[in-house]
Amino acid sequence: MSLELSANCFCDYDSDDQTFTLIATCIGESTGGGLLAYDGSSLEVIDHISSTGLSYSHGRLRRLLWCKGDLLAPSELLMYDATGVITYHRLDAVRDPHDLLWDGQNHVIVSSGTNSIVWISPGGEVIKEHTFPGEPDSWHINSIFKYDGDLFVSAFGRFGRTREWLSHYGKGTGLVFGLRSGEELITGLEQPHQPKRLNNGDWLICNSGKKELLAISSADSSARTLQLEKWTRGLAACARYIFVGESARRKRIEGDAGDALASIAIIDRAAWAVIGRIPLPFEEVYDLALVPTSLLDGLRRGFRTNPQRVLEQNQHLLFEQAGVAPASLWAASEIVPIDSCAVTVSVAVAESLESDAVLELPCTLRNRGFTIFVSAKPYPVSISYRWVDLNSGSRLSEADFLTSLPGILPPGDEMNCRFRIRTPRVPGWYSLEVSLFQRDRGFFGDLDARNMSRSRILIS
Repeated sequence: MSLELSANCFCDYDSDDQTFTLIATCIGESTGGGLLAYDGSSLEVIDHISSTGLSYSHGRLRRLLWCKGDLLAPSELLMYDATGVITYHRLDAVRDPHDLLWDGQNHVIVSSGTNSIVWISPGGEVIKEHTFPGEPDSWHINSIFKYDGDLFVSAFGRFGRTREWLSHYGKGTGLVFGLRSGEELITGLEQPHQPKRLNNGDWLICNSGKKELLAISSADSSARTLQLEKWTRGLAACARYIFVGESARRKRIEGDAGDALASIAIIDRAAWAVIGRIPLPFEEVYDLALVPTSLLDGLRRGFRTNPQRVLEQNQHLLFEQAGVAPASLWAASEIVPIDSCAVTVSVAVAESLESDAVLELPCTLRNRGFTIFVSAKPYPVSISYRWVDLNSGSRLSEADFLTSLPGILPPGDEMNCRFRIRTPRVPGWYSLEVSLFQRDRGFFGDLDARNMSRSRILIS
């Protein structure tokens, strides 16, 4: 099955991007958990860090990390952009983190283990805390959604003792209510999660304990349900589809024929019917979010945002795994033979640039030679460039910058990277020539014109 994922249909979604990816957070007692991405046709495991709540806004995705059973340990929050992790916060005031959102000023986080909702500043400080009556985790507050100035909260029930809700399963004590208004949106639920309001005004709620998706009409408050196969938690929607997480039973019982792993049900909104399922490699789903596909590289990269630091760490790891203490961290590079100075360079650059400006440009390199290219001493291979004045045909002085390769480039491989340039001081039409460069070998483009990229650019 191949799906076209359009923009998120929940209120207050702020991206104009046209291409979206479904992100899922997962947990599991025996499988562990992690972060997953589904592009409409294939599933990718991004990492194996158990996680709960997700929240996207203004080009950034926030993610709560989770660890089973240790309610005394602090919680953790990561925030990503298209490059990777921007911030990490240790949340000492949050226990058993479940859900979060960004309210425009602070992170609002559900602390189920303390029966509270906590507001955390961009710097990681506690701004305020709303604690509900009763002992820790007596209500099992779990999910929040902001709408029309109020926070709507789902809970297993209004109880006084820790985990008292366990003995009330099947009694319909679950509810969704407004934190500011006190309005009870809906009652009589079984362990509900993820109340969401669609752009058309309808509400969607995972009625988890009954393995249902519940919809409430904004027109007449009528309700309809869709029976699913497993415990429902995690919800995302686009123009045509609704995605609902289905978690395997946490405690397997004798004779249980259900799948031991989680899945995501794909629901056709118009037909109100399941049209497919995405099998997952973990036992439980917590949250789902549709995010711009431009964020995906940042999620994959995580903390590995500095390529030179990552390269150095990988070199250390290589020697550690071999049980060797190296005299030199890097292998020495030799002068590349002429017949191996073969590279294809593709550069993405605008047709007009400002004069005397320092810029970073993306490029793709493909090694067409027979040796490894590496930015290691004594003869490092680097990305270089030069400018040619198209009016006079004269070449400007050598490049202001040489950019190291972010890793090794073996024969036949491709590498996506960025390099730095300075534009000419004098306005006019120029040719930007980009290729690899090695001391005592020179500019690879001088050996063969196929080794360089040429772009005609107006400097203004």
